[in-house]
Amino acid sequence: LSGATAEFLSMWQHMLAGEAPFFLQENVLCMSLKPILPDWLFDENDTVTFTFLGHCKVVYHNPQRLDTWHLEPVSSILHPIDHEIIRIEGNIISAPYADMVRTGQIGEIHVYLEDRER
Repeated sequence: LSGATAEFLSMWQHMLAGEAPFFLQENVLCMSLKPILPDWLFDENDTVTFTFLGHCKVVYHNPQRLDTWHLEPVSSILHPIDHEIIRIEGNIISAPYADMVRTGQIGEIHVYLEDRER
């Protein structure tokens, strides 16, 4: 990749997943997707879709149709490849699910964004 291409991909990943999607909390691997997207990137269904880590489809739901820097994830639905769906309340996906995302065991994540101040 050229330097410009690598920089563009880095910025795109930062905009879609946030600055540091994976982190340790009390020595446990966790993740939180925090997009930095303008409202006009959302389609007619109020969604934006991208592929995370090359294998996991992520769909952001933004029914308030706001810039996402005003929003935070309030829940997520994880679709493991060979298990039942998992619903997570709040903005942190913790163990064992964060590791399942990293290792390719989660095929799809739906993240629901809301403005908690409204």
